[in-house]
Amino acid sequence: MDAGDHIQGTAYGSMDDGETIIKLMSEAGYDLATPGNHEFDYGMARAKAAMKEAAFPYVSCNWVDLRTNLRVLPEIKVFVRGGVRIAFVGITTPETFTKSTPAYFMNKAQTKYIYDILGGEDGQKLYDAVQEAIDKAEFWGADTIIGLGHLGVDPSSSPWTSEEVIAHTHGFTAFIDGHSHTVMANKQVTDASGKAVTLTQTGSYFKNIGKMTVGADGTITTELIDTYEGLDAAVAATASNWISAVDDMLGEEIAVGDTKFYINDPATGKRRIRSGETNLGDFVADGIYTYFNEVEQLHCDIAIMNGGGIRTEERIETYLSLGVGRCILGSVAVTDFDFTARMLQKYGDKIAVGVDAKDGYVAIHGWKEVSAEPGVDFCKRLAEAGCTAIIYTDIACDGAMQGTNLALYRQLQAEVPGVAFTASGGISSEAELEELDRMGVAAAILGKSLYTGALDLKCCAARVQR
Repeated sequence: MDAGDHIQGTAYGSMDDGETIIKLMSEAGYDLATPGNHEFDYGMARAKAAMKEAAFPYVSCNWVDLRTNLRVLPEIKVFVRGGVRIAFVGITTPETFTKSTPAYFMNKAQTKYIYDILGGEDGQKLYDAVQEAIDKAEFWGADTIIGLGHLGVDPSSSPWTSEEVIAHTHGFTAFIDGHSHTVMANKQVTDASGKAVTLTQTGSYFKNIGKMTVGADGTITTELIDTYEGLDAAVAATASNWISAVDDMLGEEIAVGDTKFYINDPATGKRRIRSGETNLGDFVADGIYTYFNEVEQLHCDIAIMNGGGIRTEERIETYLSLGVGRCILGSVAVTDFDFTARMLQKYGDKIAVGVDAKDGYVAIHGWKEVSAEPGVDFCKRLAEAGCTAIIYTDIACDGAMQGTNLALYRQLQAEVPGVAFTASGGISSEAELEELDRMGVAAAILGKSLYTGALDLKCCAARVQR
C-alpha cells in the first residue's frame, strides 16, 4: 500500500511527471494507493493519467467531481485473504487545495471549482465522508476495515488530521497514514465509540517499510522495517536505468566554482532544506537577484515573504527565525480571529493578512467556502486588532484579464485608514497601476498579465517609480 505523495519529492520523480515512479511501483507489486496532495503537482490531467497508468487501483472517499457530485475514485477496496474480508478506505487531505495549486481544481476559465476534496471548516464534511465509506464497507461484509489516508498528525493540519478523523468516526480497526512524514510504529487512538484504533506511519523516502499483520482473531500488529536484504532484479534494473539517465541530465556542467555547495549541515549531517540556510540556497537567490538587477535592470531589492498554511505560532516563529520578513495569515484569520489578533499584537508588522472576497464576502480554504461577513467589514476588524498590511483579492477579477476592481480599493482606502493594502486580481494595464498608486494603495500583485505578456514587468516598475 502507499499513503500518497509518491510521484513527487525528488528529481527522479519530477523529470517525467512521475511516469517512471508509477512504473516502478507497478513492477514492485503495489496493491493499492491513495492520492496525496503532491499527486496533483503536475496538474489535474496528469494526476488522473498517472492513476490510470498504474497497475494498481487508487481509492479516495472525499475527492468529488462537483459537476456530478460523484466520487472521482472508488471509496474503498476489499481484499479477501485467508477467508477474511479486509476493506481499505482511501482518504486525501483537504490541504491539497493550498499545498498544490487551486487552479488545477477549477474549470479552464478558472471561474468555478469543478472538483472538491471534502474537508469542512470544522472537519465535519471529512468525517461524514469517511464514516459513509466505513458504513459501506461494513454493508459489504468487511471483517476488518483499515484507513489508508494522506492526512498526517501535524497540528497545523487540524481539523483534518488522522487522529481527529479516527476520533470522530467509528469502525476502523487500523489506520495507515502519510503526509506529516512521522515515524510512528503503533499509536493507539480512541475512536468515537471508545474503541482503540492502531495508527501507523513510516516516515518518508523509504526510511522504513511498514508491516501490518491481521491475526486470525482480527487483532492488528505493526512493525517498521528499516533494513532488507535482497532485490527484485526486474525492478532494480528499471530503477538503475532511470537513475542513470536522470543523473546524466543533472550532471550537465553549467558553471564552475571553488565553493563546495551543501544541503546538509556540514557539522551534523542533518538535512537543512526547509529548516535552515544553505549556501546552495544563497547561491540560487544571489543568481536570481543578479538576473533581475543586471539583466532585466530593474534595480530592485528582493524581500522574502511566506504565505499559506500558517496556522500556529510555532510555524510563525520558525519562519521569522529563518529571516523571513513577513508571514501572511489566510483562512486562519477568519476561522480563528482571536489567534490572529494575538499574533498581530505580538509580532506587529511581521504579520500580514490575506483577504479573498467573492461577491464582496470573505472566502476561505482556497475560495471554496464563503463566509457571511463582507470583506470591507472584515478588514475594519483586522485594523482594529492591529493589522497594518492586508493583501486583498477580488476573486471575480482574478485571472480574468478584465481589469481590477478600482472602486473597491478606493473604498478600502477611505474606510480602513492606516492599513497598507496590496491590490490583487485582474490588473491588466499600466494605467490601473498608476491609478492604484494615486489612490494610495501600497502595492499590487501581477500574475496572468505577466505570464501572457500583456504587461512588461520592467516597464511597470519604471512607470510606478516615476
